[in-house]
Amino acid sequence: MFTAPIKIHFFEDLSLGMHERSMHTVTSSDVVKFATLSGDHNPIHLSEHFARKTRFGGRIAHGLYTASLISAVLGMYLPGPGAVYLSQTLNFRAPVRIGDVVTVIVQVTELISEGYRCKLSCECIVDGKVVLDGEALVMVPARNPVRRAPAPAVKPPEKAAAKKAAKKTVKKIKAPAKRPPAKKSLAKKRPTKARSKP
Repeated sequence: MFTAPIKIHFFEDLSLGMHERSMHTVTSSDVVKFATLSGDHNPIHLSEHFARKTRFGGRIAHGLYTASLISAVLGMYLPGPGAVYLSQTLNFRAPVRIGDVVTVIVQVTELISEGYRCKLSCECIVDGKVVLDGEALVMVPARNPVRRAPAPAVKPPEKAAAKKAAKKTVKKIKAPAKRPPAKKSLAKKRPTKARSKP
């Protein structure tokens, strides 16, 4: 079990290269309890008779049980209480057996001020051999968080479109101009003369 005192780090306390390690001995009862909690009762973890016939030659711990030891270090020591998991990659390199002493090492590799996030490399080692590695991304509490003004409310597109349409002035369609009446000729009609018969 982890016995070191809890360590609390705020985002402002972290720096690249900071690291923490812890050791844990895998017991049969740990594996049985993890099977009960997770619902994974694969006999390779629980039955020595079954596991002896596999290529491992004996019982092995659940891969995610070993990964959970990383979670314990992140949540208790670095960054510590208040840290929230965002993502974790895992590469399972070798089996972990009952009785193995697992050394967990986490190290800060990147600090992202936007959102107070921290990336850490993670390794689980047994007898000098890496049995699991990966990268964690966690959100870390800030000692002096920057208060940001709330973003302006965005109007629903339907209302915005309706309001925009209402603002538009309705163009009046002019009727085509009437043609002016044709001007009457001012020339007087000449009276027609009656022709005399010869």
